[in-house]
Amino acid sequence: MNAYTTLQELRKTRDTRYQHAALCDTVKEQLEQIVALQKQKGMLEQRLRMLSSGQMVEELNQWDDPDLTEQSKILGDLREKLAAYKLIGPCGLTVSDVESSSLVVTFTPMWLSLSEVFYVSLMAKDDSIQVSATNIPYFFNVPSLVANMKTDVASVMDAISLKLAAFIQRKAEVQLALKTHAEVISASSCSEPVTSVDLQLQSVDPSTEIRKQIDIYITYSSVEDLQPARVKLSPENISIPLEIEEDLHNLIVTSPLSTALHKVVEYLISTEALVEPQLSEEESVDE
Repeated sequence: MNAYTTLQELRKTRDTRYQHAALCDTVKEQLEQIVALQKQKGMLEQRLRMLSSGQMVEELNQWDDPDLTEQSKILGDLREKLAAYKLIGPCGLTVSDVESSSLVVTFTPMWLSLSEVFYVSLMAKDDSIQVSATNIPYFFNVPSLVANMKTDVASVMDAISLKLAAFIQRKAEVQLALKTHAEVISASSCSEPVTSVDLQLQSVDPSTEIRKQIDIYITYSSVEDLQPARVKLSPENISIPLEIEEDLHNLIVTSPLSTALHKVVEYLISTEALVEPQLSEEESVDE
């Protein structure tokens, strides 16, 4: 790409960002107008009810409880930000009112055939937003993320959405791998956040009836990672040349697990077993 083309691309990127910024400002102004009109409408409706009941408006103070007023203000501000983020942000979410003092934000990540619904109930307390209930797993530490929501809603929504999306993707890939290669996978284990996956693949050599085995150990650095930080292949009664082992290793790191595992299974089945079976550590000790 020459300098002129690069400059043009940079200009397009700049213009796009300006457009997004202008859209954000427009949405913010519209939200402010809507909130102001809703507030005015509510006050007029309350005034009409009081007048209809024969009460003197001046005798009533509509802000009798300052604590409730502050909670409503905090939640109202959060509701505006979430509404704007839902419109212009990269992640879809649903915001609903359960009662005057709380909001519920729902996330629906999906990958392949797996889809799960997660929610977090937020309430205003002590001049801040706090988590009152959630079904998001503990290892995401949602309360800590929400602690910053009042000042930066978009980044918090992104963080939660991306973590959940990565979690569901890893989980779906493991489920598909177990289902697709059920006849070869003899054992498996997986940590709750799916950041550690161990698979044992077995196949019997038809000519020698020797059982061939490859153990795969996969580790991810964090709950939001899609590429493993560590992959180990441990063969038994089968030889894996260094070049092929590196190819399989790189494939597992860079490809979806279900895709990469197909190549490992293919190699396990097509490769002849060692003529003299390797002894396991336990068998060696017994001798």
